[in-house]
Amino acid sequence: MNAVTSPLKVRERKRRIWAEDTSKNVILDGKSGREVSPDSYVCAGPGGTWRVAAHVEGPGGKYTPLLDPTGREAARLHYVRRRGWSLELPSGETAEASSGGNLFKAFHCELGEFSRAKAPYVAPQRYFTLTLTDAALNHPSRDAIAVAAVWISEQAIAAKITADLPAFG
Repeated sequence: MNAVTSPLKVRERKRRIWAEDTSKNVILDGKSGREVSPDSYVCAGPGGTWRVAAHVEGPGGKYTPLLDPTGREAARLHYVRRRGWSLELPSGETAEASSGGNLFKAFHCELGEFSRAKAPYVAPQRYFTLTLTDAALNHPSRDAIAVAAVWISEQAIAAKITADLPAFG
């Protein structure tokens, strides 16, 4: 896989989630759902296979570990109802995700100072553009931040789109 760059175009089709750079080179390519259970997301990326593993109970509560290609914990992802996602890096840095959007405003997700994701206003379910900031691209945990940003942004934007769809039937 190629090195992480910015911006990335992130797509999801039938539980496959992948990210392409501006030259259409695939940077991350993975699966989610039953095919990778008990993990949440497994992708080929920089250096090998990254995993958003199953939830674990730790001293600070329940979290989702992000495992690097060697199997070590590269970050922790936390999900708290009503607050959303957050990323905790081994250095102690944390980044809270905020997301929004509706039928009148484009769906989006920001992961602290590390990334900004925005879906196109028309047909937002087709893809979103993820822009990694200089803080993320120059960080020692750059690859872990990129994998986490793709996963968190996909989850947050998909949840907002689903919540905003009108009920039929």
